[in-house]
Amino acid sequence: MIHVEVINNVLLQSRTYLMWKEEESDAYLVDCGDMAPIQHFLSTRGKFLRGIFLTHCHYDHIYGLRHLTDDFPQVTIYASPETEEGLRDARINLSRYQGEPFELDDKVKVSPIGSHSEISLFGVELQVLETPGHDAGCLSFRIGDSLFTGDSYIPGLPVFYKWKRSDKRLALENEQRLKDLAEDGMLGIYPGHYL
Repeated sequence: MIHVEVINNVLLQSRTYLMWKEEESDAYLVDCGDMAPIQHFLSTRGKFLRGIFLTHCHYDHIYGLRHLTDDFPQVTIYASPETEEGLRDARINLSRYQGEPFELDDKVKVSPIGSHSEISLFGVELQVLETPGHDAGCLSFRIGDSLFTGDSYIPGLPVFYKWKRSDKRLALENEQRLKDLAEDGMLGIYPGHYL
């Protein structure tokens, strides 16, 4: 059974998720906020951070990368090509408006992924869903009965589509697509923010 550890971050009530299995040493992140709880979890559980999957490039979902790549240089970052572009530009990832401009070092490798990607975690297929709208590079992830939606679908909140790289039509279409997928598959929803 794949477990999901929920971390409520300080910045803008964003969330980070740790995926792990009891009998495996590897762990994976979805988005990256506060590093202290991530490091605490990994050290107390004896887990090795193997990879991080990014839902999009906005700063409240990536700010932990500032230290993650120093502490875990071997980690693989998985993101859409549009998200990778945003990781390397403080205007696109909105960090310049947070007072701490962040741009990922060019030496850090990002593995591009999309709906064509075939990824297996813990012997289970991770399905990559392209869900642009909130941002051009938004991805959602389904593994088993879990659906990680980032900011493309947050139950109880309308999808936000007023950023420079947003698209209202796509945002609303993909929000509905994720709602339908979650309902039809009776999936647990893991959104990018908590209320």
